[in-house]
Amino acid sequence: MIDVLFIIPPIPLPLSTIFLRPVSEASPLGIGYMDSVLSENGFKTAVKNYYLGISNMEELTNTLIDLNPRIIAITSMTETFNNAAKVAEICKKTLPKSNIIIGGPHVSFLDEITLKEHKYIDFIVRNEGEVTLLELTNHLLNNKSLLSNIKGITYRNGEEVVRNGSRSLIKNLDELPFPKRYFNESDFVEPSKKIIGVISSRGCPGQCIFCSASALAGGVYRKRSPENLISEVEYYVNKGHNYFFFMDDTITADIDRFARICDMLKKYNITWSCESRVDVIAGNKGISSLMYDSGCRSIQFGVETGSHEILESINKGIELEQVEKAVQYARDSDIEVVCSMIIGHYNDNVETVRQTINYAEYLMKKYIIAAAFSMLTPYPGTKIYNNSEDFGIKVLSNNYDHFYVLNPNIETKYLTKYQLRNLFYEAMMCATKNMPKKWMNYYSTEIEKSLQYLRECSN
Repeated sequence: MIDVLFIIPPIPLPLSTIFLRPVSEASPLGIGYMDSVLSENGFKTAVKNYYLGISNMEELTNTLIDLNPRIIAITSMTETFNNAAKVAEICKKTLPKSNIIIGGPHVSFLDEITLKEHKYIDFIVRNEGEVTLLELTNHLLNNKSLLSNIKGITYRNGEEVVRNGSRSLIKNLDELPFPKRYFNESDFVEPSKKIIGVISSRGCPGQCIFCSASALAGGVYRKRSPENLISEVEYYVNKGHNYFFFMDDTITADIDRFARICDMLKKYNITWSCESRVDVIAGNKGISSLMYDSGCRSIQFGVETGSHEILESINKGIELEQVEKAVQYARDSDIEVVCSMIIGHYNDNVETVRQTINYAEYLMKKYIIAAAFSMLTPYPGTKIYNNSEDFGIKVLSNNYDHFYVLNPNIETKYLTKYQLRNLFYEAMMCATKNMPKKWMNYYSTEIEKSLQYLRECSN
């Protein structure tokens, strides 16, 4: 018997494992942090990562019977919520006395309706989970503290759904233990080449209306100290790892701190990648060279659109001139660049979408970069989701399996589902045609599968 079994449910996307390889190979940090906190406090834990699928239900039930956990903690994004609910049902039917807890961004915003609609889920841990889950585990297993005193949880009291007050965010992230890591066994990645995902901050200072990052973190941006971050990197370097992905929403938000981190990384022979806003890089010309010297070889910029008007309306807080300057600075420093674009903003029309596609093509040809297109998806917690009628957005299906970035699950004031699908197909063709050759062999088959899916997506 173990105390807590963490489960990552399958994702229902119509893509092969190669497209999802970076996600599947990067150990889940949210669970890793909570697992470390529980382990430090004497609880026996285990993790099962089914993100890329479960071969059969017998596999899951056998795992439950073998481990016999007293608590089962399931994480969920919107895309995986239906599968998370199915996993919860199987867990409760297999182990009726177990306590089923679910956490993650989806239920953090839809906690009450989740408990009302899903009887197999006992508790929801909202937002930041480390301290909340520890207190709840101590209550359930050691009878410590009153349930009503545990902040950040939602639960049932008979037929009533009770929502305790919110928990304050962790102020000093350095106080957290390093997260546990879980690596999938695979033939295509050597142990030393496994991606080590690291997060140096929580939250995002941006206020983009299509993103829930700021709302999930309470609108507060918090940072680990450079020394604390580097000690985690060094730990894995000493274990033979040399590829890191900084998974912050934007690690570059505090440019002075970021420059110090880059300086400290120079002593290690590592390769790393990250995401950044363009205005930070555009406003600090020398930072890209410092990034390269410290091991940065790729960066992703959230560009979102090629229209000045759309940029302003979605609260992105950047200018297209900053986009090109940031791309140029990165490429001048030999850093590979991916620019992410969104099709279907609330005030997009055929003309503005074509501006986005043309702008992406311009950047790809001039600077030899890649572009990644996605469909606007109104995830819970975003301003777009909370105010969809005000924005003129019609969500076509409330089935959460349909909430993913390849699926046109909306219509806007100016674009039908079929127009969005066709424009997205056009954008994907542009991305494929202009993709840098050294990336093409790796992704061409998978992009073609995505395009085929879009061709067939007529219902």
